[in-house]
Amino acid sequence: RTRLMSDLVTQSEPDWLSDRISDFFQGNRVGNSCEPSSHRCINVASLGGGPGFDFLCFSALSNFVGGPIVSTTVHEYESSWKDIVASVEQVVQDVCNSSRYECGFDSCDITVALNAATNERIAFSVGSTEIYTCSYVIAENAAKLSKGDFIFFRDLFSEAPQGTLFFFTETTHRLWPDIIDMARSASMRVAIPHLRSGKVGWQLALLKDARYCVGDNVGDVVMSGVNKELYERFKRDNRAHLARLDRGWKRERPKRRGAKERN
Repeated sequence: RTRLMSDLVTQSEPDWLSDRISDFFQGNRVGNSCEPSSHRCINVASLGGGPGFDFLCFSALSNFVGGPIVSTTVHEYESSWKDIVASVEQVVQDVCNSSRYECGFDSCDITVALNAATNERIAFSVGSTEIYTCSYVIAENAAKLSKGDFIFFRDLFSEAPQGTLFFFTETTHRLWPDIIDMARSASMRVAIPHLRSGKVGWQLALLKDARYCVGDNVGDVVMSGVNKELYERFKRDNRAHLARLDRGWKRERPKRRGAKERN
């Protein structure tokens, strides 16, 4: 998972992605040595961050290039990860011989609105967060997200400052069109790189940038070329998946009804 996020973050294309990462993580590395940037700090929010793998990714990147302080917060619904996150933070600090890499833990529920009580901490930090990661939590919450019209991400995309980066990794590409539709309405650049590490497949990167797509050009500019073709393919794949589930449910329903009547 750490390698997959690292590969997604360090893509050389599109230019806007590599340029923005360079803006955040420009360092002072010369040969095999580096002098860390002393005062700059990058704030990362890891949604459904589990044991802190995304924190490890960005800390390793910054340490390698001699980049900024990295302050990550794992925002999770499952509170049992908290102690493990603290242990991962300590390991990273020991290996890097530095306290420049910090990882906290807060509650979060991506299936409800950003202003819900359980999301108080992440809502408070939206204005100061430069990077969001969302790893392997979209598909497992698909039903609740869809039922709630993805309200958490609609709110988050709307409230995030210009220049904010979002990275999504998942086991399937079928739900990317839902995220992309919200990104388009929030004036975001969209990249759908195909990565061959971890869970091989299409992942998603977004940059909020109102200069890039405004007014009537929003849909046409963001969804041009290969992105548009992939978008349509992903929608077809999701329709086919839902149809298979529906057929399976219809086959099972008579059996269950018959069993109930016999009882």
